Amino acid sequence: MSLSKNAVWIKLEVLTIYNNPFNNESSLRQAFSGETWKNLETFIPFVNPALQAFLDSIKNQKSVTEVRLCSKGLTDEDAIILARRVPPTLEVLALSLKMV
Repeated sequence: MSLSKNAVWIKLEVLTIYNNPFNNESSLRQAFSGETWKNLETFIPFVNPALQAFLDSIKNQKSVTEVRLCSKGLTDEDAIILARRVPPTLEVLALSLKMV
């Protein structure tokens, strides 16, 4: 991938490209590694399927007051995505069986 040589975004610190057509995580990590990407602290190429299903289900909702996600696979990166995508109307957040 030519992205590993991209010098335009040399100060990029966070990159989230989940819900993408790529399916090889090692290739993605290799593409965004190296000297050019030395400031990249958070890289989120994929999201837990349970979280993706939830995000898809609330895509067109304007008001969400309660979120309950039960998955052993939820990670710190999933929590970052959830925090960015959940509406400000949220009142209850239940994350059981998590690894966050």
